[in-house]
Amino acid sequence: MRSAHHRDGVAMVRLLAWLDRQDPAALSEIDVVRQLEGLRRDQGILDISFDTIMGAGPNGAIVHYRVTEATNRRLAAGDLLLIDSGG
Repeated sequence: MRSAHHRDGVAMVRLLAWLDRQDPAALSEIDVVRQLEGLRRDQGILDISFDTIMGAGPNGAIVHYRVTEATNRRLAAGDLLLIDSGG
């Protein structure tokens, strides 16, 4: 369990570092979910315990929000980004 937590922590830190280097306007919620999934795969994580909640701006206030193609929101400078995930 410690190993899984450590590997997921590495993926999350890498995601936050990656986000810090990006132009928010060039990203959507789905882009960030896909990046996190890739970083977890890089750490050998095979599955997640629940679907990732990735809500930008007002979507972050929706309880148990799940991004879809229809609800996908582009990030904007100054947006809060809610990340609730289980790696």
